[in-house]
Amino acid sequence: MNTFQDSKESILIKRKEAELREAKRKENERRRKFETEMKCIIGGTFHKYFNDAYLFDKYEWDRIIGELVKTDTFTNVVRAIYSENMTKGAGNDSGAIYTPYKD
Repeated sequence: MNTFQDSKESILIKRKEAELREAKRKENERRRKFETEMKCIIGGTFHKYFNDAYLFDKYEWDRIIGELVKTDTFTNVVRAIYSENMTKGAGNDSGAIYTPYKD
């Protein structure tokens, strides 16, 4: 091939690589936004039902939640809600079971 053809292919490859990097960056941005929103929702829900939530530090919360998830009541409630969402075909407002950070 001639150098003109090589440079043309090189430019196309670089463009595709840039598009891929941009797509990955946008996907990571959507994921981070979704995770931040979920953290705010979870934190707000904890505070709503447990007004003293902010009195504990991270390590105390690790202990509290670690013990909570070991209980049968917690496990049964999570399973019930999950199965309800599966049978309804919806776990959120979008109508899908799990669609994090989608446009």
